[in-house]
Amino acid sequence: MGQLDRVYTIWRHSGGYGDVDKTQIQLAKMMDYQEFVKQQGKLLQKREQQLCYEFAFWPTYDDYFDGGIFEIRSYSLKAGCLYEWANAWSKAVSLREKDAVMGLCSQIGDMYTVHHIWRYMDLEHRKNERDMAWQSGEWANLVIRTVPMIRNLTVNILKPAEYSPLR
Repeated sequence: MGQLDRVYTIWRHSGGYGDVDKTQIQLAKMMDYQEFVKQQGKLLQKREQQLCYEFAFWPTYDDYFDGGIFEIRSYSLKAGCLYEWANAWSKAVSLREKDAVMGLCSQIGDMYTVHHIWRYMDLEHRKNERDMAWQSGEWANLVIRTVPMIRNLTVNILKPAEYSPLR
């Protein structure tokens, strides 16, 4: 399902760019981490990085999730559409709030990229939740409004690692 052997690592920084800078400085000083990155690099074909911010309207996901899967939907938007996209989704995310984990927008890396992360117990639960959303006229209207803004959409299903706080 989606790309195989892909790892997403999401680090939450509550202190803005200053927090990111401090983390980079600390990681540069950690020789064990530097060695890990070097050894890991031998196993990788490609490494990508984005610095994103969380949409303020997206529900905050702080609790743990016992099992299940996550879906990350990555949208590449046309330039100039982000404000309209965020405005539409700020109204629509409440329709599926119980499945919502995180909504992100790139600031560094692939620009005009938005990530929506949803949680489900399994693929059947995903199908049922999405089917219920489509029964809502509001959801269909959202899609009609936002699809023209999309250049590309990638969907991946993820299993959290043993050490993930999203487990």
